[in-house]
Amino acid sequence: MLIARMLAMRYRRVRERRRFMRSKPRYCYDAKTTLHKIRHCGVLFQHDCSLPPVLLTVTALLRCPLCCSLVAAMLFSATSPTHTRRHVLPSGPALFTQHWHVSAPRGHMLLVHGYAEHSGRYGHVATVLKEAGYAVTAYDQRGFGRSPGRRALVWDFDILAHDLHAMSRHVQANSPAPLVVLGHSMGGLVVLWTLLMHDLSAAGVVLSAPALAIGGNVPPGLAPLTQAVSRWLPTLPTVGKVQGGISRDVQVVAEAEADPLNYHGRVPARTGVEMLRVGQQVQARAAAITHPYLLMHGTADAIVDPTGSTQFHSASGSADKTLRRYEGLRHEIFNEPERHDVFADVVAWLDARMSLQSQDETSHPHTTAQA
Repeated sequence: MLIARMLAMRYRRVRERRRFMRSKPRYCYDAKTTLHKIRHCGVLFQHDCSLPPVLLTVTALLRCPLCCSLVAAMLFSATSPTHTRRHVLPSGPALFTQHWHVSAPRGHMLLVHGYAEHSGRYGHVATVLKEAGYAVTAYDQRGFGRSPGRRALVWDFDILAHDLHAMSRHVQANSPAPLVVLGHSMGGLVVLWTLLMHDLSAAGVVLSAPALAIGGNVPPGLAPLTQAVSRWLPTLPTVGKVQGGISRDVQVVAEAEADPLNYHGRVPARTGVEMLRVGQQVQARAAAITHPYLLMHGTADAIVDPTGSTQFHSASGSADKTLRRYEGLRHEIFNEPERHDVFADVVAWLDARMSLQSQDETSHPHTTAQA
C-alpha cells in the first residue's frame, strides 16, 4: 500500500511538471501547410513567412495578451514587486513567488490569496504595507495563478497548509523581521488550518473574510451529493461564482473577470467539499487558535457569510483578538471604494503589535524568536 501511494505521488508530480512545461513556448514547422507554428500559453500562433524560430518565438510572446500584460505590469505599474521567482518547496512543486523588499523592515508579511485568484491581485496591498515599513512576500498557491497544478482543484487542505508552513519557514530563514501572515477568503481558511496543523511561528495573523461559512451558496441537497462523488469525480463542476459579488467597484469586477490568471469556471467538487469540511473543523476547534489576530469582514459579503467570522471570533482562544465589521462592504474589502480605511486599520493593528514585539525583545534581550 505504501509503495502504491509513493508511486501515485511520483506520477502526480511528473504529470504536473509536464503540464507546466507545456505552458512554455514550443516551435514546430508544418510541411503540409508550410506554416511556422508556436504554441504558448495554450494559444496556437502561426505564420506563413519564413521567420527564424527565435524571431517567431519573440513574435508569439509579443502577440500573447497574457505575457504582454505581465510585462507591462512589471515595467509600468507602481505596485510591481521588487523581484519574482519560483520557490521550490522541499517536497512539492515550484510555486510562483513575489517579494516587495524593504530595508530594515518592521515586520514581514506573508500574503495568501483566495480561491480562483492569484498573488498579482494584491500588488496595491503590498505597496501600502511597503510604504508603512513592512516587507511583503506573496505566492500563488498550487493550482492557481502561475503555479503548477490542476486548475482550482484542492484535493486536500493539508497540502495547502503544508505549502504555507514551508513558505513561512523560508521567509523566516531569510528575514529577521517578525512574521505576520495575511489570508483572504480561502487563503484565510488556509492560514487558520495551518495554525491548527503546524507550529506556525507568527507574531500575528490578519484574516480578510475567511471562508468559514460558504454553505449558503450551495443549493439544498447538493452538498451531500457532492461529498459522495468528490473522491471519484474530483473535478465535477458544482456551483458557479457570485456575479459582481466581490466588490461594488465596477472596474475591479471588470478587471477580475478579464484577468487570464484568474479561474473563471465552476468550483470543482473536491475543492468545495474540502472547504466545507475544513471550515466546519476550524469552527469546532476555534478555542485552539491562540495567535493574535485581526479579523475583518464586510457585512454585505454574498460569497462568505459574515456570521461565520463572528462565531469564530466568539469561540477563539486568543487573548489578543480584534474583529472589524465594515458596513455595506462586499467580499473583497481591499478592493472596495473604502479600501483606504481598511488599509489604515491593518497598518494601525500591525504597528501596535510590532511595538509590543519590540518591547518584549527589549525586556527579554536573551530570548530569540523561534525559526
